[in-house]
Amino acid sequence: RINNMNDLSVFAHELGHKLEKETFDLTGKLNVLKDPIVKAFEKNDQAALEQFRIDHGNEAVDGILQRKKMADEIIALAKESGHLDKGYKKAEYVEEALAEYIRMYVWGETKGEIKSDGSQDILIPNVRARAPEFTKYFEGLMESSKRFRTVINNLKSDVDTWKKLPLA
Repeated sequence: RINNMNDLSVFAHELGHKLEKETFDLTGKLNVLKDPIVKAFEKNDQAALEQFRIDHGNEAVDGILQRKKMADEIIALAKESGHLDKGYKKAEYVEEALAEYIRMYVWGETKGEIKSDGSQDILIPNVRARAPEFTKYFEGLMESSKRFRTVINNLKSDVDTWKKLPLA
């Protein structure tokens, strides 16, 4: 057993980078922040969006906007975890948010100690509830790749086993 929970947590994050780059290149698929369709959407430029729909079709425009939504979900999670406070440039947010998402997915929802007032801090949120669109996409990718699914499920199982071990 690793003595420091953060060691296993860091391992899950770094494994997230490796799997992402070697298996799916999700960063490339989700990094749409500079896309002209996204810029028009953010400016609420309905005329430009309509022209994009005429030029490229509804499916293409909706696909870009769906990827933006998924990127926004995981970036919000990574910001809330404090991970993006470590001096990352905005251009690195998607890559870091993906690795952080995988860490959270593997680790599972985790709550802090119960306080005297009965409240609890959420250390790792329920990613299915907080990033539903990306989780649906992520789990679809897991289903499409036996290697990816096996690695994630094995790590998840190992983390669950580790969390049940008694403290030394």
